[in-house]
Parts: sequence; C-alpha cells; structure tokens
Amino acid sequence: MQVLKVNILVSENALFSTVFGPFDMFIQAGVFWNKIHDLPLTPNFDVSITGLTDKEITGLSGAKIRPHKRISDDDDFDLVIVPSEGMNIQPHSQSFKRRVAYIKLMHERGAIVASICTGAFLLAATGLLNGKTATTHWALESPFRAAFPEVKLDTNLLIAEEGNVLTAGGVSADQDLCMRLIERCCDRDVALQTAKCTLVDFHNNKQSSFKSFVINKTHGDSAVLLCQKHIADNLHRTISISELAIFSNLTTKTLNRKFKKATNYAVNEYIQHLKVEEARRILEAETVSFEYVSQLLGYENVSFFRRLFKRLVGVSPKEYRRLFNGVESNSLPLAQKN
Repeated sequence: MQVLKVNILVSENALFSTVFGPFDMFIQAGVFWNKIHDLPLTPNFDVSITGLTDKEITGLSGAKIRPHKRISDDDDFDLVIVPSEGMNIQPHSQSFKRRVAYIKLMHERGAIVASICTGAFLLAATGLLNGKTATTHWALESPFRAAFPEVKLDTNLLIAEEGNVLTAGGVSADQDLCMRLIERCCDRDVALQTAKCTLVDFHNNKQSSFKSFVINKTHGDSAVLLCQKHIADNLHRTISISELAIFSNLTTKTLNRKFKKATNYAVNEYIQHLKVEEARRILEAETVSFEYVSQLLGYENVSFFRRLFKRLVGVSPKEYRRLFNGVESNSLPLAQKN
C-alpha cells in the first residue's frame, strides 16, 4: 500500500498536544498493532511538521518544537492537519494569512485538509467551508458564526466531513479525527487496529454532551439582565413569561423581543436551557434520581423533562450520569434509579 504524506502545520500559537497527538497516531498506524502480533511493519503514513520557517517555535505552553519543513519548501502532501490555537486566534496577523494561503494551495493540489478545534478558523478563512457544514469547539460558536456567516456551523458534531475538508470539535477530538482519516485513507481494519492499540473509541460523533450553556450577560439590556437573574434565582419552580413581564415592567411581546435580541433565545427556550444545565450539574455531583431532579426544577412531567434533556444534551439522563458521574443506574438504590 502507498505510504501517504501527512503535514501538520505548526505555528507559534499552536497547542502542541494537537501537533504531537496526530503525529504519534499517524506514525504508528500499521506499526504498533503489527509489532504486538509479530507481523511485518507496514507504516501507512510519512508524517512531517511544517512551519512558516524551520526555526524553533515556542508554543502557548512554553514547550518548543523545531519543524521538519518550511511552507516555502513546496512539498506536496496527501493530508494537511491544522492544529488548535486555543483561544489565541489572530486573524489579522501575517502568520495567520500566510498559513491560510498555504492551506488553500495544498487543497488545490489535491490534499485532504482537516482542522482541530480553533484550527477551523484558519480553514474557514480559506473559503473552503462556505456553504458547507463545519464544527469547532462549542464555546466558540458565537465568534465563529460572526466571522464566517456563510459556514453551516454545527457544534453538536465532533467531526464534520465535507469531501476533502474536515473539521473536528475540541482539542481531544484530534483522536477522533485521526481515526476517521486513517479509516478513510487506509481501511476499516487498520482504523480498528489503531483504535484497539491506542484505546480510542471512534464511534462517537457528538460533542453535544460536553457542551455547556453559555449565558450572555454583556448585552447591556438592564431589563433582560434583571430577568436573567430572576430566572437563575428561581430555577426550582415554574417561571412564566407573564411573571417575568410583570417583574420587568414590560409587555410579554416586548420582553420576548428584547430577550431574544439580547440572548439569542426566546424566554421559554432560555429557561429550558438553564434548567437542563442545572440538571446536568446535579447528575454530575449527586446520586439522586432523575425524577427527583425533575421535580426539584419545577417539572412535574418527568417524561417531558427527560425528552427535553436528551434533545438539548444529546444523551439520556441515565447515560449522562454514567459519562460524568461514573455511577451506573443499577448501582443506585431502587428509589433513586432514573
């Protein structure tokens, strides 16, 4: 089988875990498994780290790396990986612009290009994602949408794949991205072998269960801020828009309009998100039943709240507790089971 050339595009802003993680994952595909089973080594990828220059780079963590190649070396690659830059995105810098041009050139030459976390900002700046589905870290949804309105952003997805352009969600999604690319470029057997060796589950393609409801309190609307505080202080009971309208001295129509403009959510949607967020916090920390949690948050109809939870979080309360509390429902007393 042909050995494919992988280029990991490093910069001074990179999170090096998203450089070395993919480097190690690709370099051992066809190697680690074969060593374990005493088979001939069949490396599938030739991996290089490329920078704007070949000089040593200091990353955000203070760690240092010396690239193997420069973008001016004019090499061709089969895969180009764009690592995460954390929250330190600098779209007006020359470094950013030069890397964007390089990614676009590599794609024009036939390379598959893929980003990790905030690397999606560089990928989107090329225009390659316009009209296509993409993902990035859920906390960066608002700035990404503002910067790239033509991209169909879906931060529920862990991996978004549009032809030869892929984007991955958070930093640790680099593993899922590598598994998908190994499966795509080699075959499923090699991907499964790699997954077994590295203990990576590559069957999940959702980051919705990791997302946290981001509350906007910087909008400057005092009436909406009062309502937001009132909702947060009264999560244990049913809160109606009529109550909030009286509380804020506004009509229900005006309140809904102002609230949606300030927070991007209708009042009832906002209340539901906040109550589900509180339910998540309780499930993470305690072993009380979901029936108890539902009633604690003002939902007498437990089935409705369970469906709402699953719709907003992406998994059931039972599965969420297993993921983030480590408690299996069959280990709870009978009265406390979901």
